[in-house]
Amino acid sequence: MPSPQLSALARVSPFADPQARSSGASLSTADGRSLALVGVRLRGDARGGIARLVLEQRFVNPFAETLDVTYRMPLPAEGAVSAYAFEIAGRVIAGRVDKKAAARETYERALVEGRTAALLEQNTNDIFTQQIGNLPAKEELVARITIDQRLAWLPEGEWELRFPTVIGPRYIGAHDSETDARATHVSVEPAGIAAGIQISITVGDSIVAGRTASSPSHTLLHRADGSIELKDEAALDRDIVMRWPVATAKPGVTIEVARRRSGDAYALLTIVPPARDTKPQAVARDLIVLLDTSGSMGGAPLDKAKVCVAMLVDTLGEQDRL
Repeated sequence: MPSPQLSALARVSPFADPQARSSGASLSTADGRSLALVGVRLRGDARGGIARLVLEQRFVNPFAETLDVTYRMPLPAEGAVSAYAFEIAGRVIAGRVDKKAAARETYERALVEGRTAALLEQNTNDIFTQQIGNLPAKEELVARITIDQRLAWLPEGEWELRFPTVIGPRYIGAHDSETDARATHVSVEPAGIAAGIQISITVGDSIVAGRTASSPSHTLLHRADGSIELKDEAALDRDIVMRWPVATAKPGVTIEVARRRSGDAYALLTIVPPARDTKPQAVARDLIVLLDTSGSMGGAPLDKAKVCVAMLVDTLGEQDRL
């Protein structure tokens, strides 16, 4: 069984009714039958303005025959897919990056040979499609997608993690083509879907003393091991937003080093500005004034110069010297 290939090929889907609710993600067969999404979990670590997340989604093939299926879901526009894998019948099939044409050729050849294979495609910067060929009958499919996501820095001195769970209706402008319109729409479920999402995120940053991570979208639960979860399983109908304060009175600096034991090493340096409500600490100054008192400065010019010197003196603090 070959490893599935990653690709950036675009795949389009039929138009969706913009008034209906999106199902968040969909997995359907080539003849249009839907496969049940039975569970979603998001886990990962976040520190230094970067998060590495693993999105795990479980689907069930309830039919008695082998199927070719298409799977679409939203991913963060600020993130990059760094790995993915499928688990079928106890076997884990890891993905690898290849050129577009080569990836599709390998995928289609595997299907002709009767092997299970998969192809990951990108429709837009935040919508992805996966094609899974020869999915065995009566089997559960577990898809694991690894995303490296850049966190947003808020003026309040907080990092923000935002992860989408739904492909919402998109505005189609007058200059957008039919292909553009189809590529940004998905099949919808008017009543939503029963499956929900649970998260487990470990924050590696030093959170401001006396404060904790918060969410404007969901209720969070803080575990003893330092991980943060949703208090209850959430519906796939909105972004999951988490924020945690890190800014203090002084600028903060952290460094994360990788591959310390090898010849080369890599590091992530993060500099955090001081909290916005913190008054900047004044630096002691030595003020030296040179005033021209020659004949050409007589009268009004010298008077103006004296006024300027007086204004400079007024700006000095107790720690400054003249």
